[in-house]
Amino acid sequence: MLVDDDKYVLEGLKRLLNWNAFHGRLTATASNGAEALELFLHTRPDVVISDIKMPIMDGISLARHIHEQSEDITIILLSSYGEFEYAQKAIQYQVANYILKPITKEKINELQLILESICHKRNDRKEEFLSNWNLTFEESILASLRSQDTKMFDDFFSSSHFQEKLAKDYSNAYGIQLLNFLYLYLSELHINPGIVSAAKEKAMDEYWNLPGKDAKANYLISIYYDTLLSVHNQKNKNLESISSYVREYVEKHYTDPDLNISALADKMNVSLSYLSTVFKQTAGINLSSYISTMRINHAKKILADPSLSISAAAVLSGYEDAKYFARLFKRKCGMTPSEYRNLSLQKNSLLPKGVST
Repeated sequence: MLVDDDKYVLEGLKRLLNWNAFHGRLTATASNGAEALELFLHTRPDVVISDIKMPIMDGISLARHIHEQSEDITIILLSSYGEFEYAQKAIQYQVANYILKPITKEKINELQLILESICHKRNDRKEEFLSNWNLTFEESILASLRSQDTKMFDDFFSSSHFQEKLAKDYSNAYGIQLLNFLYLYLSELHINPGIVSAAKEKAMDEYWNLPGKDAKANYLISIYYDTLLSVHNQKNKNLESISSYVREYVEKHYTDPDLNISALADKMNVSLSYLSTVFKQTAGINLSSYISTMRINHAKKILADPSLSISAAAVLSGYEDAKYFARLFKRKCGMTPSEYRNLSLQKNSLLPKGVST
């Protein structure tokens, strides 16, 4: 970003600097510090080149405000001879260099070399950061999010690794990467992509505008734990909803021999393994066992009626194969359907008239 109240200086810098040489792009121009600060908050340039003497807000004040917003911004001040001693007050605000006015061709070349040096340093720092970035770290974060492993995040957020990364110059890149992991995880949860994208953009903008590493650390910790809690609550709500629907559906259709768990999963738009896992977690019993238990209990009532054959009892209980029904019944009840019927009839015959089991 270029800041100067002299429009000819702005135009000269825009036209004469070799932007391609340092992979530069002009994000904004401003004629005073107040205007520049507002533009800075929206455009977030890596480098600010500013005059010192300007109306409304001078370059020193601008440097101070920018430094308070982010310590990772490089500032180059343009100063006259009489302003140099005053300009040295800005050394604490990450001012990288001073260019003395008037801006001549030689000064443009000097500024060009400074910008190319800044570019190389930033690229080296970025390469160092990326080379130290371990892919297993990303996998670990995502795996912990997927498994709702809050203990892992307790350890991670209190670790020296987390604190040191945020204390470095690339704290913004590190924090943005963690937010990327979080919203990558959320995109896996079949949430509306537009909602995830908007939330991600808002979170990154909020994070970027936070002053200092403590505020950034607190923001990351809060948004991770809030997300974990929200997803946990929503998952429990969804699990109960799925389980309730399955119970209701099975109660209505368990006597239907065509009842198919796989078809039920398709009907609910979930995988068979997910449906089985959810039901086991909420009901404490396998879905197939739940269905067979309901069918066997129904078969016991039918077997109490001697006018119906064993085969009829099987079909009416949801089993077209009477032999399979007989084997399953014996495994579940410890006796064959015929033995159960005989035992049931004997019990009923010993009861007083008008009383039945």
